Amino acid sequence: MKIKDNRVRYFIYAAFFMLFVYLGYKVPYCLDEWKWGLPQRVELMKRGFSGYNGRYLGNILALLITRSEVAKTLVISVCMVLIVWLMEMSVRRKTFSEKDKSDPILLLSLILLLLAVPASLYGQSYGWPAAFVNYEVPVPLFLVYFIWTDELYRNKVEKYSWFQTLAVIPLGICVQLFSENITIIVVAYAVWMMIYTGVRYRKIYLIEVNYLWSAILGAVVMFSNSAYSSAAVHNGKTYKSIDMSAGVLLQRFVVRIWTNLVLNNWVLTVILAVLLTALILKKKNKVLQQQRCWSFSGATVCTVFFTEFVQSGHLMEIRRWTEGLWHFFPCCFL
Repeated sequence: MKIKDNRVRYFIYAAFFMLFVYLGYKVPYCLDEWKWGLPQRVELMKRGFSGYNGRYLGNILALLITRSEVAKTLVISVCMVLIVWLMEMSVRRKTFSEKDKSDPILLLSLILLLLAVPASLYGQSYGWPAAFVNYEVPVPLFLVYFIWTDELYRNKVEKYSWFQTLAVIPLGICVQLFSENITIIVVAYAVWMMIYTGVRYRKIYLIEVNYLWSAILGAVVMFSNSAYSSAAVHNGKTYKSIDMSAGVLLQRFVVRIWTNLVLNNWVLTVILAVLLTALILKKKNKVLQQQRCWSFSGATVCTVFFTEFVQSGHLMEIRRWTEGLWHFFPCCFL
């Protein structure tokens, strides 16, 4: 049975790989990919992308995929398979018994969730190669460190191998050179892991120290590009700008981030609400159960209603702000 199930899993991986081989090959060059294909972008690389941005590895991959259909196809398909494989490995290591590790249901569920994203996200990720190399490629680089250290959330680890301890250094640097938001999140996570293990186990591991300083080094390399100092000076008045005022941050969170994360992603929101409700019902505190269930179910119903029936006009703006603020409440009950 185990051999049979593994064959099913291998077939699923092969089918998933071929799906993204097809998508990667068929997706056309568009938007800024035409610019990446120009000789001027090669000259920009020779100048170290000075004044452009600090996405050095993402920029190099963009140059590569716009000059080779094969490279574009392989980058997209191999990266997606790696993401699914690492996600599956992470979940199986901590939730499945040995006899269930070959069960293909988890793999199918992960693939379904990745394919259930809205069409607009397809266009901004799988269907936009220049964006894909900046937003998707660093994900498996981070997942490697996450998988190596996620056991610390359950048990104290005696020690890590020298390979893992040293391998996180290039991983920590490279993952920082693709996208600014990922760069900030990775540094924050590295700091969080050191605080967590320091408080819980009274111990900080060398693998955590190496990942933190390498992530900080990568962040320094990225943000030392003159494009960011120029963006800060413009203070929100140009396309490439940095505006840290509270009002602007809240407006961007509600109108842009939460709209795309929740409203345009309502299928996954419903699935997540069902799973969270199931977990909440396992708790013994009945009052807390009711509070959390009402919060999550109310947020989910509100999301689906607004997404399906409110699409334009003044109600659209009300929908965005209501959804953005409403979804803060479930977080208060976690």
